[in-house]
Amino acid sequence: MAESSNVVINSLVLWDEGVTAYDSNDLDTALQKFWGIPDPSAKVFFNIGMVHQALGNLDAAEKAFESSLTVDKHFAIGRYQLSIVHYNCRRFKDAEMSFKHTHESLRGKNYIDYKQLGLRFVLYECEILHNLALTCIALGERHKSFELINRAITTADKQTYKNRSQLVETKRLFQTGQKARLLDLPSDAIFRPPKSKTANIEKQDYLGKAKVISSVTENDKATGFIPVVKGKPPVPTTAWNSKMATPAEPLNTHVIVKIHFNYTCAIKVKQDTSLSNLQATVCKKFDRHPDELQLWYIMDKQLGLQQLCLESQIDGLWKLLKNKRLTLWCYEAKETSKPDVATKQVVALYDFTGQQEGDLSFKQGNIITDVREVDENWYEGQLHGNTGLIPKGYVEECALPPPPPPNNAEHSSLRSPSRPKSWHTSTEESPTSFGALMKELKTATNRRSVYLDDKS
Repeated sequence: MAESSNVVINSLVLWDEGVTAYDSNDLDTALQKFWGIPDPSAKVFFNIGMVHQALGNLDAAEKAFESSLTVDKHFAIGRYQLSIVHYNCRRFKDAEMSFKHTHESLRGKNYIDYKQLGLRFVLYECEILHNLALTCIALGERHKSFELINRAITTADKQTYKNRSQLVETKRLFQTGQKARLLDLPSDAIFRPPKSKTANIEKQDYLGKAKVISSVTENDKATGFIPVVKGKPPVPTTAWNSKMATPAEPLNTHVIVKIHFNYTCAIKVKQDTSLSNLQATVCKKFDRHPDELQLWYIMDKQLGLQQLCLESQIDGLWKLLKNKRLTLWCYEAKETSKPDVATKQVVALYDFTGQQEGDLSFKQGNIITDVREVDENWYEGQLHGNTGLIPKGYVEECALPPPPPPNNAEHSSLRSPSRPKSWHTSTEESPTSFGALMKELKTATNRRSVYLDDKS
């Protein structure tokens, strides 16, 4: 009985530590903790699938979600994520079948709220129908997709679904022949252990029982506590032996690199990896030879994309990390000229609230700058210091502001016609400019005199 209780406690500890590591983006440790749980439940397998999905390992994510269904065949949220993995792997027939089974798993309900089970997410019927409609579009079943998206909107009205506008926008994109985006879970949607259970777990005592000691020296009133330590105690760090202490090695030196190519994906690499290893990892991800692809990055927005081709550039590349994340662009090696990634700006036609991590939220009328094309459906741009993905159907390109006038010495004589020289900034006028001004004034006066003569 005691042994069984210890197993349960150990599983809760590993589950809690895995969730903490996942929230800290320490995905390796998260996987290690989740896999350390004996006899993983459907929830744990789901978490493992979400970690692999965050790493871009779709094959491993698929196996994890399938394992969750092996444990619980009615696990609707696990089947929902499996459907999304099938779709992202472009196995649309499998995705269609999985979404249909997910809908059946609702068993007549309009939604399933997983909050009581430790997942901060509500799976709505209208979201399943929406994604099933997208799958039918990918399969060329256009008429069926319209039936499903209309059914999703009708169902959303009955459920007071908050993101109904997203469903309506998907229908509009269908009508205009554009592609819409799947409704996926947010990146922090994993099953968490109950706080009521983890809060009362007794922490392991590594120091042993404390005992009271006192000095044996007469008139010495000092007392204190020391731990019971088995074996040789550690050498304390003092002024004369502080050089013996070495800094601890960081627990996680991996970073997430987002790659824009024919499609966008993410890979995980060590922060100190060499350029050749980074190139090899990217090419392996796209199943290409290292000589076939080139890597590009943005060091300075004014300069735009720069090719990453020298080992000496790698140190500067890692300095661009933000929250252990980095973005690169990948192009065919045969493209000898610099890729055309000229930035532009767009104006928002509608409000947009990001559905996933990496989306850029904005309001109607916002001007989004530094806009670059990601694929046929998405831009990447910047607003209020934030950078993220923008659905093309929500924005319209607008003209960039004119460049500032030159201010160097060789162009000091040039003046903008809309900004004449101030009367208060100079003590002498250009004769040519003054003569031209007087000539225009005289012409205008003569025209007014002729007009008044005609009126009289």
